[in-house]
Amino acid sequence: MSARIPLLLLLPVASLASGLAAAVPDACDAGSLGPSCSGSGSALLQIPLARDSARQRLAQDVEEEVEEEEEHSGGKGGKGGAGKKDSGGSDAEVAYDKPKIKERKDDRNNRMPLKEALALDKAAAALFPQEFLPMMPVLYPGEMDKADNGIALKLEGLERDTPILLPGGTTIPYWQTLQYANRNFRLFVTRFLLKSKGGKVWDVITEDERIRVWAMTGIAHKRMLTDEFKACVMARDDIPSHHRDGSSLSAAIFYEVLEHVYRGSSFHGERKKTKASAWAFGTGIKFNTMTKLLDKRMGSFVGLYLHEQGHNMGYGHADKIPWVIQKCGGAKKAAAYFKAYDLAESPDFTVP
Repeated sequence: MSARIPLLLLLPVASLASGLAAAVPDACDAGSLGPSCSGSGSALLQIPLARDSARQRLAQDVEEEVEEEEEHSGGKGGKGGAGKKDSGGSDAEVAYDKPKIKERKDDRNNRMPLKEALALDKAAAALFPQEFLPMMPVLYPGEMDKADNGIALKLEGLERDTPILLPGGTTIPYWQTLQYANRNFRLFVTRFLLKSKGGKVWDVITEDERIRVWAMTGIAHKRMLTDEFKACVMARDDIPSHHRDGSSLSAAIFYEVLEHVYRGSSFHGERKKTKASAWAFGTGIKFNTMTKLLDKRMGSFVGLYLHEQGHNMGYGHADKIPWVIQKCGGAKKAAAYFKAYDLAESPDFTVP
């Protein structure tokens, strides 16, 4: 068993450091996660940072992009289903899913312990310091509220593009702040499953793999905040005018839903001899580990993850939404390297 992380690695990011030193109940010890608990006892906290050489290997493909036409037409679900090729004729990773997911319940009530989320934030930020956003505040909104308590009243009524004047004269849009990020586009991984409720054992997800998955979710989160992502979604004219349940649908409607979503999904892996790369099942996401998680290009990884989250939100392939979010989120954008300002560190900000 690997050595425990020094206490320093469990400290929160930025202004979230205050008020988090109190002991946090271990959800696994409490039994609330049942047989699918992500780990047990203190083992959950033993997530060391990767060695330098491993970090380089993990981070080397953050510059990779999803191919512009890596929108897979997909195929029917089921075991061993062969996927169609993309429009460019090349083999691409394909996400097969049940075409109609009616279950809207998510996994938010089975969150990993706070200390585990903090340790993963620390490790992922070390690998991807420019593109990663901490995910702990998304899992634990109460901790976010504590950190922002001193500016809570000033945040009321702010919208995505509201200009914020920082002390010193810099003006930024509200979406370039941690406060906006922690309150919007909240798709997240709650825990790593070891086995199903029926007792089926899933593939072991190593510590390095957990860090990479966590980094991927934080990168996906930050990409969705950008003007480029919004423009990509809003430019799509192939989204049908109605959802399969009869409700109205459009790029603008979907973007607003996505902006205000709060949805947690469990994560696990299974080695399957099929072209399918990932599956969605309402409360969670499963990745095919025939391709190791450490070997996945970050662009493809982000895109597939968002595709499956689109399904878990209730959208089928006929709605086009899973493909839209996969393409717009998976394609690397230099703009995603923007600095996310913490307004709690500049409480004297004003709204011009």
